[in-house]
Amino acid sequence: NIIGGIAFAVPSTLGISLPVFGLAKDTNVLLISTKAVDGPATPSPVINSPTVGSFEKTSLAFDPAIAGSVAQVSLSFSSSVELDIGYTVSFELPGFRSDLYDRHTGDDVETSVTSSPPGAFAAATWTEDSSLLVLTIEA
Repeated sequence: NIIGGIAFAVPSTLGISLPVFGLAKDTNVLLISTKAVDGPATPSPVINSPTVGSFEKTSLAFDPAIAGSVAQVSLSFSSSVELDIGYTVSFELPGFRSDLYDRHTGDDVETSVTSSPPGAFAAATWTEDSSLLVLTIEA
């Protein structure tokens, strides 16, 4: 019989992956319960859990919002973790393309961007093959 504090670690060899969209600190979606012979314990939230990178309040806008047209793409988000200088933030934009992309060389397209707060991002890189827009934290 075990009574009192218990701790364990499940090795990564079990293949459990963290949620793709991350976890907020002390989220109430992580539950613990038991089906003990002496009586079950109903699911209770895990009180202390770490933040695993996630984004909140995400939005996307286009100007003009006309299919097939060249447009300004405006993205906004709130991060659940601190983003340090040099970190990258990537946006998958399937089906999007850039007229500046050189299909012969396959070189990525880079351009300056405006951001709020000012200088947070200085440039964006577009990779056509993966439909990936990557921004690097500058400030």
